[in-house]
Amino acid sequence: MNREELKGLGLTDEQIDKVMAAHGQATQKLRDANSKLSQELSDKTAGSTDTAAKLEDAQKQIKALEKKAGQADDLSKQLDEANGKLTSFKLDSAVTNQLTAAKVRNPKAAMALLPKDVLKLDDEGNAPDLSEQIEALRKSDGYLFDEGTKSNYTPAGGEPGTPDPTQAMIDAFTGKTASTDAAGSDDKK
Repeated sequence: MNREELKGLGLTDEQIDKVMAAHGQATQKLRDANSKLSQELSDKTAGSTDTAAKLEDAQKQIKALEKKAGQADDLSKQLDEANGKLTSFKLDSAVTNQLTAAKVRNPKAAMALLPKDVLKLDDEGNAPDLSEQIEALRKSDGYLFDEGTKSNYTPAGGEPGTPDPTQAMIDAFTGKTASTDAAGSDDKK
């Protein structure tokens, strides 16, 4: 409402002033309430914007953590593989050492003949069941072991043994005899 409309209704200036004052007070209360609600709405909107930003940050953190968890799983698998290889290497080393101590000529060949399911490491890094397996291998495949040289040579009281028949024939054709060969060897000295 404005003043002309009120004059058109036949109100006096004094009455119009009172109506306008009352109307101003009522509208001021509404403006204050509107302003308060607008401020609350702005605050909540800003709060929801902060909440949305916090939610977005939280989602980013969750994705980063999931990625790290995946990397941790990968690292755990790699660690398990490395531990398996290390255990295998320790077992192979222990077996090779014991085979070498048992004077095996070719430890790789001997290892291929040993049953892998029986071989296990103890807490000290030794393979306790291996000695039984080595003895079984020595009985079945003795050629793998270096037993030293076995000689059936027994001197006959300082006398030379019987000469090799082939060498005797060669000496006969070349004119050498056992006595000239021994004398010739003395001349060379």
